[in-house]
Amino acid sequence: MKKFVTNVLMVSLFLSILSSYISAEVLGVFSLLGIFYPFLYCVYTFFLFWTRKKKPQDRSGIMLKTHKKNIVLNLPVFWLIATFFFLRHFSIFPANTDSQLKVMTLNANVFGIYDLKSKTKAPEIVNFIVKEAVDIVCFQEFFLNYNHQEIVQMMEAKGFNYFKYKDLNYINGHVFGLAIFSKYPLDSFSYINPNESKNNYCLKARVNIENKFIWIYNAHMQSIQIPKEEADILTAVENSNWNFKTYSYSVLRRVLLAYPKRQRLVDAILQDLSDDQPSILCCDLNDVPISYSYQLLIKKLNNHGIYQGFGLKYTYVFNFLPLNIDYILYRGDQLKSKGLKTFHQIGLSDHVPSIAYFDLKE
Repeated sequence: MKKFVTNVLMVSLFLSILSSYISAEVLGVFSLLGIFYPFLYCVYTFFLFWTRKKKPQDRSGIMLKTHKKNIVLNLPVFWLIATFFFLRHFSIFPANTDSQLKVMTLNANVFGIYDLKSKTKAPEIVNFIVKEAVDIVCFQEFFLNYNHQEIVQMMEAKGFNYFKYKDLNYINGHVFGLAIFSKYPLDSFSYINPNESKNNYCLKARVNIENKFIWIYNAHMQSIQIPKEEADILTAVENSNWNFKTYSYSVLRRVLLAYPKRQRLVDAILQDLSDDQPSILCCDLNDVPISYSYQLLIKKLNNHGIYQGFGLKYTYVFNFLPLNIDYILYRGDQLKSKGLKTFHQIGLSDHVPSIAYFDLKE
């Protein structure tokens, strides 16, 4: 039984790795498995060594030889899986925060307006931005009340005199969408929305840093949009009307619908990238590093290599499962990456803020 479970996990791991190479528009089940890749890896590692343990009553040495043989045969598999896991979900070296340009991305969760228990408050976010001496901030799930523009006033008071937002939803004087704040001049604003969606879009602007021009892309990719009562699995199970089949179908349908929309926006952003001027993409991708969408992005954009800080990389926790779904990517010879840092200890939102550090070349 143990061996059977181990083999099932190994096959599942390989199928999840295929999510990097097979488009969700072709076969979405691989993309779904990719979400659980870190979990599958950890469980597989446990079962691999647990099932190969030598039995104490075996004195002939035959079991020990079999154990060694099985470990050797599994080494290529283990190495491949470990490479994918550690490079994408763990960090080794710290970022160099001493840099010329600091760019931050954060899904602000509408600043906790509708959740009284939320820790997401505008003043705390602004204080954090000032403390870290950030130059450009990209907000997803931005909230603005035309009658009380508190966040804009606070940011302007801290030197962010250039501001652009794109409202995707306008309800009773409230704006929900994307925003870019900058200490440097912004111009050439445009908007990318291939699906005509209110949950899958990108705001683009050009920043002028002492006559050095950089394109800033701020994107929010299609989320699964699971209702709050369904997102909390423990709460859902406690509900007397909860039905596993109905719940599973609802979640699966939302997942499979989200992936193709996400991929179309990624394609549109990549087509829009300038070949002549450097670009920085801040995004809530709503997808993990092993995903096909992320692999498309890093074909034209750079991540920050191994200079990402210490420990497990994650920017969002879904039902106790830590996921890395928020990114800052870049391209252009004029940009020299000094690393990227995620601030897990800062409870500013349901997402974790990330800051990328750059030096500017001549």
